[in-house]
Order: sequence, then C-alpha cells, then structure tokens
Amino acid sequence: AAEGLVYSFDPKKAPEGHVLPNSWEPPWDWPRVWSCDWGKRAPSVLQLWAIDPEGRMHLYREMFRTWTQAGDLGAWAKKEVESGREPRPVAVLCDHDEESKKLFELASGLSLTMAEKSERDRRIQMMQQRFDVQYDGKPRIVFVHNAEAAVAW
Repeated sequence: AAEGLVYSFDPKKAPEGHVLPNSWEPPWDWPRVWSCDWGKRAPSVLQLWAIDPEGRMHLYREMFRTWTQAGDLGAWAKKEVESGREPRPVAVLCDHDEESKKLFELASGLSLTMAEKSERDRRIQMMQQRFDVQYDGKPRIVFVHNAEAAVAW
C-alpha cells in the first residue's frame, strides 16, 4: 500500500468490479462532481467523477501534476467546459486552502466548496463502504484504468 493511503483497495480482490477500461466514457447526462487537492512540490490533483443513476461514483479523468498553480488548473477546467469536452460540474470540492480556492474560482468561473472535515473517521468509513461489493454484485466506486492518461494539458 502507498504511504498515506486512507482507503483499503485490493485490485486483485475484484479487479473487474473496480476498474474500467481506458476507453470508458460516462454518458453525457450523468452529473459530474470534481475534487481538487492543491499541491506545490507535491502534485496538485483534479479528479473528474461521474455519478450514475444508482449513485455509483466513476473516476474517469484525473489531472495529476507537480508545480501546478491553482489558477492554471482553473484555466484548464474552464477550457474543458467551454470547449464542450466536459459538462459543467454540479459541484467542485476542494482542500482547505482559501488562496488556492480563490485562484481556481477566478480562473475557471466555477464555485468551489471546501471539503467537510468534521467527523473525519466516520466520513472515511462511509467512503470505504463504497469499495465494498453491494447487493447487486458491484461496488459503489469505480476507476477508469489509467485515468490520468485521459487528460490533455
């Protein structure tokens, strides 16, 4: 497991259930939720999630770069939405850095919400449950294999 890993995920346990092929694209009408984790020397990460009608989360694109300013990431996001490559997200959640949040908002034209940090352990447990296979034989969180390769910068 990677250092700092929060969620338990064993790709050998159910790889067909958690991993989608590189070519997978969500239907256009599925709501999008984006998440940002600001970095400087550590990578900045912008994840693009689609939510299916059953509430399953699909990570289908991921921007993952070191030395990336929040404003540059915001400009990239704006270009993706304005070009029609991405539908406008219904929510963008971000890490707690007010300056980075403002820079991204200014560059992107999107409103960001800082992630809720109360009841951290309970929230981690709720997210971990998404990895568990449910009654229909599927987990509630899936990932496109090599999602970061789907991002053109």
